[in-house]
Amino acid sequence: MQLQSSRDRVLSGLFAAQQLALVQDDAVRFVVSGGNQINILRDTDGDSSFSDESGAYVGGTQYPITLLPNQSFASGATIDFDSLGQTSGAALNLSQDGGSVAITVTATGYSY
Repeated sequence: MQLQSSRDRVLSGLFAAQQLALVQDDAVRFVVSGGNQINILRDTDGDSSFSDESGAYVGGTQYPITLLPNQSFASGATIDFDSLGQTSGAALNLSQDGGSVAITVTATGYSY
């Protein structure tokens, strides 16, 4: 149950990143890091670098957010959304106590 809840939080974050990319001119990046942390970054100064950016505030949520301590992603990921909400696609795997869920991001930006 906790794993599905966290999966929903990740999907919500991916959707928020895509929507943010659609409504403004800044590049938007969704980042999986630290094993169980997700972040949404905007390139607000247009320098194509996200290292100097802080987490975005989207839909009432301040990013980054940390999932439960016993949950982790199989690997880190960086997903960049363009102004059409599109990306190169990605596959994420979130696990907890021997169970896991897959999260897929298509090139159109659709996540499931």
